[in-house]
Amino acid sequence: MMNDERIDALDAAAEANPDEAIAREIRRSIENGFENFFLRYQPVFAPGTGKPIGVEALLRWKNKKFGEVTPGRFLADIERDGSFRSLGYWIMSSVLTDGALFLKADPDFTVCVNVSPEQITDPDFAGNLAEIADQAGFPLNRLQLEITRDCRLLPLDELCSFAEPLRVMGVKIGIDDFGSGNDWLGALRTLQPDYVKFSSEFTNSIIMSETEREVVRHLSGLAHAYEAEVFFKSVESEDTADALSELTVNGAQGWFFSEVIYFDEVLGWLRRK
Repeated sequence: MMNDERIDALDAAAEANPDEAIAREIRRSIENGFENFFLRYQPVFAPGTGKPIGVEALLRWKNKKFGEVTPGRFLADIERDGSFRSLGYWIMSSVLTDGALFLKADPDFTVCVNVSPEQITDPDFAGNLAEIADQAGFPLNRLQLEITRDCRLLPLDELCSFAEPLRVMGVKIGIDDFGSGNDWLGALRTLQPDYVKFSSEFTNSIIMSETEREVVRHLSGLAHAYEAEVFFKSVESEDTADALSELTVNGAQGWFFSEVIYFDEVLGWLRRK
């Protein structure tokens, strides 16, 4: 155990760096059965129909001192020290348990989860995911796993080794933040994902000029050439939603369609359909 002086020093350092203090509390929450963690969901809509076709799961954490905290405040820290691995499995278990109830209301619904570099390099991930899905009663052909920008720092052969057994199980593999960051073109050509999701900068750019719209059309065509479906995130205005109607788009999400909502709100929507 740490002595009082060491604890006081850590507390003083944490006060100077709020994100460090949050990361410390996050680690305690993980050790205490993932207390204070919960999920929210961003609905995904079929463009032009107003029909929700799926959700993206979003991790959140909350306590009295810091309020509700998004992963950007703590994820990098707990990935570096290895704390994320058990939390990642908690996320998958929670998402698939919720997802099984969503599918009872709409069997065609999909659930999307971002994966981290630590999950991609976990040799037991596919087998453990299969067990989690079986326990939850969730069919893996309704699950989408997204390769994030940070994951694209990994070697392409490692990404392929991660994706191959999951595809055999029916999981759909996507590239998040398509067109931005590290080697998205190499990932498209080598990984040949089931879908791509454009980054917010491209979503926002389609109402700026015809030149920007043409760039997005070109990138969409490139994705379609590799037989990948196309999704857009961060759709925040009617003008942007209208501009998407000129493209072949399989799904879109953002505050124009819906704010981030809770499990019971998603289930209520589906049951009213």
